[in-house]
Amino acid sequence: MTVTDKISRKKLDERLSDFKSSNQVYLHRLSESWKMLLSEGCFFVRESADAYWLFDLILSYQSSSALIGVTMQRWNIRKMRRGQLQIMCVSRKGDVLIAKTEKRKFVLDDLTIYVIGNYARLKSEYLHE
Repeated sequence: MTVTDKISRKKLDERLSDFKSSNQVYLHRLSESWKMLLSEGCFFVRESADAYWLFDLILSYQSSSALIGVTMQRWNIRKMRRGQLQIMCVSRKGDVLIAKTEKRKFVLDDLTIYVIGNYARLKSEYLHE
């Protein structure tokens, strides 16, 4: 049973805005050489929204030619119709680097994650650094 089985989407959304800074980091890895650090907020999303797939996806794109040399990435995940998710990675300048649509279950309607180096954090954590 995941945390989302116990709390509503609204409560999950409310909880996300509580993350302002991160005192602890968590490791997310696909393999020994494919890993990134997650803030407390991102760890909460991964665990409570069953979003391991999301961080796997973000991590898998890090060696993409579109992201080489990009020091700050903003990942936007938005729920669309018929179970579709729009996933976009945007640079600091606002250039769309990656855009894709996936059919997945995801409890949140909208989520923004910032990746700087190999460290992922929620929008609320990034804005309060």
